[in-house]
Amino acid sequence: MEEMKVIVKVTKPTEWVNSVVVTVKSSDYYSKYIEIALLNKNSTSQNVITHLKSIFARHGIPLSLVSDGGPPFQSIEFKKFMLEWDIEHIITSPYHSQSNGQAESSVKIIKHMLKKCKENNSDPYIALLQYRNTPKTNLPSPAQLLMSRNLRDNIPVSYKRLKPKVVTFKDYKESVKKNNENKTKYYDRNTKPLSLLHHNDHVYFKRNPKSNWEQAIVKQRLSNNRSYVVEDVNGVRYRRNRIHLRHKYSNNFTNPPMQSNSSQGREEGDRQESPRHQDSSSQKSSSITTRSGRIVKPTRRLIDEID
Repeated sequence: MEEMKVIVKVTKPTEWVNSVVVTVKSSDYYSKYIEIALLNKNSTSQNVITHLKSIFARHGIPLSLVSDGGPPFQSIEFKKFMLEWDIEHIITSPYHSQSNGQAESSVKIIKHMLKKCKENNSDPYIALLQYRNTPKTNLPSPAQLLMSRNLRDNIPVSYKRLKPKVVTFKDYKESVKKNNENKTKYYDRNTKPLSLLHHNDHVYFKRNPKSNWEQAIVKQRLSNNRSYVVEDVNGVRYRRNRIHLRHKYSNNFTNPPMQSNSSQGREEGDRQESPRHQDSSSQKSSSITTRSGRIVKPTRRLIDEID
């Protein structure tokens, strides 16, 4: 496991936005403000683009959008949309949800929220509104950070609490820095840095988390230094995080050894041991020794009488 790396540094709301498709779940990195749009089983690029345009029209166009690189985000339509709206599209490594932790956290929150609303037969939109009004650890609420005010919900509250109150970026930055330091401190206790891979390095990788290790060659190291493009023996290229790659130090394509040669040699020697040696070893194991280590030998007379 590799140490934590904070790659997103936001300076204003909607600067960085992540997006996940099942329903469109969009979350602002600055405020953790979550937006939801129902796709009705229509996860085409055009439908996703329409919902994203609606969200961006309400909150402004972000500088960057982070996604998992699913089919709706890989189409020519979506690339054209990113270009026309002047948005940088950042794709995270496949099968590595930690690289887009904010999106995964938002998905977990929304799933838990919808599950509880279904159990209690309550309105999920009220629950979403209350989430947006709830402070996070030592930070103000998402609504307070994004809109500089709390939103009115069905919980009785003084109108003074609804008055606009600007959160200065200095206070926000100090709080976020403290949170990140605490998270990094505990996360990095059982981690270590992984060595960088270079072009044409031989590695082992997995097509998916449940498949076997396969051989590949590193073709490109991407900008964040933790995501690589590798090519397998059939010439097919894959993008994988460094944590899913194992360095192969020999140039010949052989399976990784399951045990060392010395242990294998010992096993072969054990199999080829003569019966005489086996008898002597069994006699040694059956002999009695004193506490000081001296071997106790029975007298010959007693043995003869027994025979």
